[in-house]
Amino acid sequence: MIRIARSKYEHLLQAAKRLDDNTLHDQGTVFTARNIYPAISDLESHHVRENFRKFMPYVLYYAEIYQTDDPEFVPVQDYLKDMCAECLDVVDDSDLEQIRKLTPSTWKKLTLEERADVFEPLISYYSPDEFEGFLEDLGWQRFMTAYGITQKKWKDGDGDSKMRIDLACVWDCVQTRPLPSFS
Repeated sequence: MIRIARSKYEHLLQAAKRLDDNTLHDQGTVFTARNIYPAISDLESHHVRENFRKFMPYVLYYAEIYQTDDPEFVPVQDYLKDMCAECLDVVDDSDLEQIRKLTPSTWKKLTLEERADVFEPLISYYSPDEFEGFLEDLGWQRFMTAYGITQKKWKDGDGDSKMRIDLACVWDCVQTRPLPSFS
């Protein structure tokens, strides 16, 4: 499962829509063959589901934007929409807001519990065994410069081992918190 911010999801859809609009008006974009779309067998043979992160922009394009009168596309589109439902979770931007606001100096001053409070809304989307996916989905954030990690250096969760250890501690702290009581 991949989690992305709603704003990023909307950005991907808008980019796909612009490509589609340009294609409709024959402005020489990549999608010049309007009636060519992937078959389900192509999606399976290329392991699109297993490599969803890599193919996500294309899957979103064909699942949400692409339109054709060809009735054979309907099962393909249904297949892609099911794939999105299974592989993609859109995170509310408000659940990322505190993380995005963290400066390196603020990060250094926070206790483990305070860090856990900041990350809890985002981590709540994950099950306890998804730490690696969490790191990949997190992407570069401004607080990471406290570890000497710039946006240019960041790549899918690779980074400073100290930062990884600190985030693992935050992860464990959030994952072991008792669930809220609704009584």
